[in-house]
Amino acid sequence: MAQILPVRVSEDLLDRLFDAFGVWEKIGDGRLSEVPGPEPTVPATADWCAGGLSYYTRIENAAGLGVGRIHCLDCPDRGVVRFPSYVVVGDVRLYRRGHDDA
Repeated sequence: MAQILPVRVSEDLLDRLFDAFGVWEKIGDGRLSEVPGPEPTVPATADWCAGGLSYYTRIENAAGLGVGRIHCLDCPDRGVVRFPSYVVVGDVRLYRRGHDDA
């Protein structure tokens, strides 16, 4: 298996790629699955989500291959807010760091 090349992109571009690839739609209709990630749930650090929780979910295809990840913030005032964290395209992982203003 080839080594995955990480490429950092803006949060806006990653949002647009999730839309263009139909990731949200495919999760909704079951073509992709969203499963709990291995990282533990921790307190959210964003000021706008004070008292909330932060956790990740993994996106898997029908073969169980990880094709992406979503960062979730469960906020007392907003409910669960979901952000694309990365998506794998071939041998490239397109990822973002941090969040723009939410």
